[in-house]
Amino acid sequence: CGRSCTSHARTHTAEVSPCALLRYCSMRRAMRALSLAIVTMQSFKTHALHSIIVSTSVAPWTPDTAVIGACLESIRACPALRQVPLYVVADAIPSEEEVMELPEVDAQKWAPQWRAKRGAYEGEYMPLLQQRVDDMATDTGGTVTLVKLPAFGHLVGTVRAGLEACGATDDDVVLLTQHDLKISDPASLSSDVPHLVEAISSRSSPVEYVLLNRDHNNAPRSTEWLCPEPAGLATPQLHNLCTLGGRFADQTHFTRVGWYRENVLAACAEGARTCMEHQLHELHGALTHEGGEGKGHDRGMRRGNPLDGATFLYGGVDAPSSLHDLVHGSMVPTASLHLHRLAEFEPLSNVAASPHWRPHPWSVVLWDEVTGKAKCALNYEAGDASRPAIAIAIPLDSKQEESRGTRHPETNAR
Repeated sequence: CGRSCTSHARTHTAEVSPCALLRYCSMRRAMRALSLAIVTMQSFKTHALHSIIVSTSVAPWTPDTAVIGACLESIRACPALRQVPLYVVADAIPSEEEVMELPEVDAQKWAPQWRAKRGAYEGEYMPLLQQRVDDMATDTGGTVTLVKLPAFGHLVGTVRAGLEACGATDDDVVLLTQHDLKISDPASLSSDVPHLVEAISSRSSPVEYVLLNRDHNNAPRSTEWLCPEPAGLATPQLHNLCTLGGRFADQTHFTRVGWYRENVLAACAEGARTCMEHQLHELHGALTHEGGEGKGHDRGMRRGNPLDGATFLYGGVDAPSSLHDLVHGSMVPTASLHLHRLAEFEPLSNVAASPHWRPHPWSVVLWDEVTGKAKCALNYEAGDASRPAIAIAIPLDSKQEESRGTRHPETNAR
């Protein structure tokens, strides 16, 4: 740039010293480098997770807040989520008239708790929850807000209220979860959060929804209801995603707000009080079978399903669970129980008491919400967790206590 700089300088001064000319040239080079850096940063701009929404409602443990406390602590323990604005959305308890108007499946499941726990929920749980939220905001220095629904909204109502409260736009990515789901390995998930958010934000990517699984991705509950298959995405950072073929679940998931409103919330009529997955399964014929090979829900979910090609599962086909379900437990390989310090099985039925009995390859681990450790593992005939367990494995430490004559409380649950 010597000639142009010298010429430019002579138009302003009669005489230019070599030092001044050198400083002038260096400044121009620095400005060009800065401009290039700005353009490069804009070209590779990354997207940030906008908000986290945690839904809560009356539960068997009401008014105790230990379960939702474990959920919130696992979020705080994840570096990539620690400073993200968090909204805890508490549902209201329905009136008796509203209970009578609900679908039978919801009324039968929840009505006894709504009736029995109304006072404990409103008078004890809410103040305790507010204190937890305030303490978390103080500890993290971030935005943590408790949103209370003025009227009963069910899960879909809490999600809608949370999206409204956080102010997310259609292009924003949010994390939706529930009070009884705890991140099992916050540090490991943290390293993948930026890649997940970037993939969901990118219009060139098919990813709109990424589910975190409470079970091992190859467990019977996963293969029966989610049917994960390798996604084969070209992006190296997303090699560990499985496609769900349009299947959807309400468990913890990352999603783009615009897609979610158009495809998930829109499937639930305005004012509907339900769980999103219930509505989607009914809408897309998830549980119907019209002939041919394969599971009925697999065929139904794919046929004319607008979610097909957009829903994915975090982790590979053989990945362990990403969540601890603090109510229903997590289905894991029976061979891995020693990793959770669980001892050999003890029979709970005549089947398991047989000398020829062998445990099913998959077991359901129940978690302690306070310590995060495994309380016990239940083994089921044919791996069907909807039927009574036939054997139980308890912690190794408990076995040692029993050998000294101390009965572990967990064995009384038989």
